[in-house]
Amino acid sequence: MSTDAQTLGAQPPPIPQPQEITHISLWRVALSYNGRLGRAAFFGFGVLLNVNALSAVLAVAAWVNPSQIPGGEVGLLISVGIPYLYCAMALVVKRLHDFNKPGSFALLYLLLMLVPVLNAVVAIAVLAIPGTNGSNQYGNPTKI
Repeated sequence: MSTDAQTLGAQPPPIPQPQEITHISLWRVALSYNGRLGRAAFFGFGVLLNVNALSAVLAVAAWVNPSQIPGGEVGLLISVGIPYLYCAMALVVKRLHDFNKPGSFALLYLLLMLVPVLNAVVAIAVLAIPGTNGSNQYGNPTKI
């Protein structure tokens, strides 16, 4: 029998089953409000986000005189602050999804972060509490 006849009768390869762990990219973490984010990834991306925001403010302030920016220092802070807040809230929403909580709780998180002392307690709790084991309604656990 020829090899062409063997390949025509061959079975198709099996369909891969969903993995237990979802791999995500930096862009998906920073810009998407979907999915989950574990404790270590939340901490790591939070540090990365804060370092980048501080670097952006310092670089722009050193490169351009803030008085040349419309709105001065306030304009500089707003131009960095709005993208920062969007990315920070994406991290928080995904971390809340890891607890199997809706993203709307992120607004409560944001308000609690404005209260001195309570903000440290909330931040430690979000970092210390483990997420849901296995899949939940927001997807599989993530691995970076």
